Amino acid sequence: MTIVNVHSTQLPLCESKPNVERNVWDAITKNDNGLFKTFWQQHRYHEARRWSVVDFINEIDFPNLTMIERTYIKNAGFAELTTKPGADRLTRQADEECRKWSKKNPQLSAVMQACGTWSRYWNEEESHHEMAFLYLSYAVNQNIDNPLLNVVPSDEEIIDFRRIYPDDNMLRTLTILAMSEGIATMQYNDCADAATDPALIALFRKISLDESQHMRNFVSFAKALVESGEFDIRDVLSMAVMFMREDGEIYGNSENRIKERDTHVNWWDAIDDNCKRDPTSEEKEVKQIIFKIVENITGIKVRDVEELEEAWMEQLVV
Repeated sequence: MTIVNVHSTQLPLCESKPNVERNVWDAITKNDNGLFKTFWQQHRYHEARRWSVVDFINEIDFPNLTMIERTYIKNAGFAELTTKPGADRLTRQADEECRKWSKKNPQLSAVMQACGTWSRYWNEEESHHEMAFLYLSYAVNQNIDNPLLNVVPSDEEIIDFRRIYPDDNMLRTLTILAMSEGIATMQYNDCADAATDPALIALFRKISLDESQHMRNFVSFAKALVESGEFDIRDVLSMAVMFMREDGEIYGNSENRIKERDTHVNWWDAIDDNCKRDPTSEEKEVKQIIFKIVENITGIKVRDVEELEEAWMEQLVV
């Protein structure tokens, strides 16, 4: 009988550095104990990336932050409030999809369960972003002579921002989440470029890295749905077209008015006017992000919006 030394540094399933599983479909369908091993890799990666909100905040020089830094902090806190509803929705929707496919396609059912399991790590990591910026915004205002107004959301605002997003096709949901996290990665890097406080810059960079790995997870799960044969790549292309069309999602943060919705709050609804970006300043980078996400999920490579729309139309007539 072989006895495993639980104190060994070479425990089973710990042979390599943890990372995002890029091929969920193969990991689950081509390996023994695929779902359990996927859970373990998710957890190892999450543990390897843990960081302390308190440690970062304690290093920031509150009194000397610039007005633009304070405004970025406030806006980020309000925007991050809208993430928990997305994570809560994904957990519930993934479980519903898991039960739906359990008999018809057990392997796809397992992929859905893996997605729902990972969503608990996504939810926890996003809570770091939310609390880092909300508390930092509050703390800054307590330590300066020229405070911003309404830096901490009221109870009513928090409850309003927590409204759950409406359900959609699971592939469309994962695709739009991948795109949103990809753009968040870019925007936090922009915040870091504009900041001057070294600890605040480090915080923006850390959160940008979080958003990047969230994007990679969503891409991997979306790719698995396509590889299952049960979902249509047209759903991926339609989400990309929605983002890239004229007056589409990437232009939302330049709108002059807040949209009235009965369902959910979009992040740009709470952004101060002096922090809204000119869409043309980020359009090239956003296109690169969206096109790469489409390629990684579907294998379809496009170089511009026209090619994206052509690919979408070609699939519509298949």
